[in-house]
Amino acid sequence: MRQGIPAAWSRRLTALLLVLVMVVSIVPITALAAEAGPDPPMAAENQTEAETLPGGTPPTEEPLPVKTARQKAKAASYPAAVVLPNGSTNAGISLSDGQCLADNNATSATAYTDGASYVARYDATTGRLYLKGYQGTANIYYGISVSNADELTIVMEENSSITVTEGGNPNSNDRYGIFHNGKLNIIGDAKLTLNVECKGQSYGIYAQRGLSISAPLDVTVTKAADGNTNPVYGIYSYTGDVSLSGEDMTITVHSNADAYGNGIYGHNAQTGSLTITGKLTITQPDGKSSSGICFLRGPVTLDHADVTISGNFEQGIFTRVANGNENITIQNGSNVNIELSDNTDNHGLYVYGDGNEDTRNVIISDSTVQAQSGGAPAFLCGYTSSIVIRNSTVNLVRTSEGYHVVIALGSGSTNSIDLSKKGSVTLTAQGKAEYAMIEYPVSITPGTECTVGTYVSHWRNYKGVYDEVTNTTMLKFEHDNTAAGVEVSGTIKSYGDAGEAVTVTLTPTSGGTPLPATLTGAAGTAPYSQNYTFAAVPAGEYTLKVEKKGHAPWTESITVSNSNVTGKNVTVYLIGDVNGDGDVTGKDKILLYRYLAEWENAASTIVSMEAADINQDGIVTGKDKILLTRYLSEWSGSEIYFQ
Repeated sequence: MRQGIPAAWSRRLTALLLVLVMVVSIVPITALAAEAGPDPPMAAENQTEAETLPGGTPPTEEPLPVKTARQKAKAASYPAAVVLPNGSTNAGISLSDGQCLADNNATSATAYTDGASYVARYDATTGRLYLKGYQGTANIYYGISVSNADELTIVMEENSSITVTEGGNPNSNDRYGIFHNGKLNIIGDAKLTLNVECKGQSYGIYAQRGLSISAPLDVTVTKAADGNTNPVYGIYSYTGDVSLSGEDMTITVHSNADAYGNGIYGHNAQTGSLTITGKLTITQPDGKSSSGICFLRGPVTLDHADVTISGNFEQGIFTRVANGNENITIQNGSNVNIELSDNTDNHGLYVYGDGNEDTRNVIISDSTVQAQSGGAPAFLCGYTSSIVIRNSTVNLVRTSEGYHVVIALGSGSTNSIDLSKKGSVTLTAQGKAEYAMIEYPVSITPGTECTVGTYVSHWRNYKGVYDEVTNTTMLKFEHDNTAAGVEVSGTIKSYGDAGEAVTVTLTPTSGGTPLPATLTGAAGTAPYSQNYTFAAVPAGEYTLKVEKKGHAPWTESITVSNSNVTGKNVTVYLIGDVNGDGDVTGKDKILLYRYLAEWENAASTIVSMEAADINQDGIVTGKDKILLTRYLSEWSGSEIYFQ
C-alpha cells in the first residue's frame, strides 16, 4: 500500500507554492512601476571621476533619452522657423527644424545631416540658429526675422555678417538687422557683423522681450541722407532684461541732422535692467545727438565692464526714474570713458526722475571713470538725488566755458566721497568758477582729503582753485596716503627641497605693480623657516601669495593702514600632505578618504585643505582622492600634479 505525503511535507509544499504565486503576481506590477516612475537620479560625482581624469577610460555613450512632455512643451515655445535674408527676395529663406543653408549661394533650405557643411542651420527643438561663415544681404525690411515665439539663441560658430539696405526702394519703411518679438540670445566665440541703412527707422537688433549677448558683435546703423526724422538704434529692447557680456562689442551710429541716433535704447515700457560686464564701444561720428545708452524705466549697471562712449550724444548713459529708485551703478573694477562734444546740453551720466518721490543715484565704486562733456558730466535731475564715489579714480571735465557746475543735483541731495582705501576725484571746469562745482552738501570720509580746493562751511561744500595759465578751475579729492611707507613682514615655513626658492608676492587688489620677494638658501631641517619683509608699502588692500615648487600655494587678503603689519606667518605644505607631517604617504590617503566619506570629525584631521586639493581647482573632491591614490601607486604621469 502506497504511503501518502507526510503532513509536514504537505504543509511545506503548500507554503512554497503560495510564495511562487506571490512572486509571479508581483513581477508585472514592479515592471510597470519602474516604467512609470521618475527619471533615475544622475550618477554621483565620484562614480564618474575616474573617467574624466587623465588615464581613465572614456565613458560609454548613452542613447539620447526620449523627450518628456515638459521638454516637448518647452520646444514648442521656440520658433518653428527662422527667416534669413536672401538678396532682393522679400520673403527671404525660411529655415525649419533640421534645415540648413549649404553655402552662401544657396537659394533654398535643405535637410541637414550630421557632418554636412553649412553656413546656417536651425534646430527648433533647442531654438538655436547656428551661423558658420554666413553672409546674408537683404534689400528691404529684415535680416534675420522671427515672430510668434518665446526665445531664440543665435550660436556664432564662425564670423558671419548681415547687411540690410533700401535696395532702391523709394519708401521709408523701417529696417532690421535682426528682428525677434521674444527673448534673443547671441552666444559663441565668432563675431556677428550687422549693417543696416534706410530712410526709415534703422535697427541693428530689435528684441521684444529681453536680450543677452556674449559673442563678439559689430553693429553699424546708418540713416540714409534725406530729411526723414525717424531715429536709428544700434540695439533696441522693448522690455525685459538686457545683458551684454561680450569682450568685443562695437556699435556705430550714423544719423543725420534731423534724426536722433542711439547706441542702446530701452523702450518706455521697459521693466527690466541693463547689465554690462564685457567690453563695449559706442560711437556717433555724425548726425543729430541722442544717447549712447538710453534705458528708460530701468537701472543701468556696469560691473567689471570696459565701456567707451564718444561723439555728439546728448547723454553718454541715461536712465529715467518712474515711481521707483533707479540708478547708474559703476562697480567692481569697471573702466568707463565718456567723451562728448562741447554742447551745453550734453551730459555724461544722466539720471532723470518723474517725481519728487523718486530717488536718483549715481554710484561709482572701485572703478575708473572719465567723463567729458559740454554740460554737467554727472547730471541727476530731481529733488532727491545723490552721487556716491567709493575708492575710485574719477575725472569729470566740463568743457563749456561760463558754467561752474560739474556735478548737478537736486536741492534735497546728499553726496559723499569715500577714498579711505584708494583713489582720487578730480573735477575741472573751463574758466573761473566762483561757486561750488558740486551742487548741494558734500561729505568726505576719514581717509579722504581735499588736496586742491577749500571747504566753505556755510555751503557745506568745497570751492575749486582757478588756474590762469590753463583757464580752468579744479577741485580735487585724494586718498589720504599718510599710511604709506609701513612694513609688512613675517615668516614662511616650507618642506621638500631646501634649495628650492620660496616666492612671496604682495599684490594690490585694485591693480598695480606686485611687490615680489624671493627667499633662497633655507637651512636646517624641515620645516624650513625663512623671513620676508616688504618695506614702504602704501595703505590699501593686498593679496599675499606664497609659492614653492611641489607645494600648494597660499593666498591671503591683508589690509595695510598706518602701522606696520608684522607676524604674517604662513606655512605651505607639500601637495598631498593632508596631515601636514612633511611627507606624502598612505596616511594622507586614508584621511582624505574619510573626509570625503564624511566621517565624524574627519575635517579636523585635515591640516591643509590647499594640500588636499591635488588638481588645484579650488575644491576638494573625489578627483583629488583618485589622483593621490594613483600617485602613491606610482601610476605613470600622475607625478605632474605633485611637482
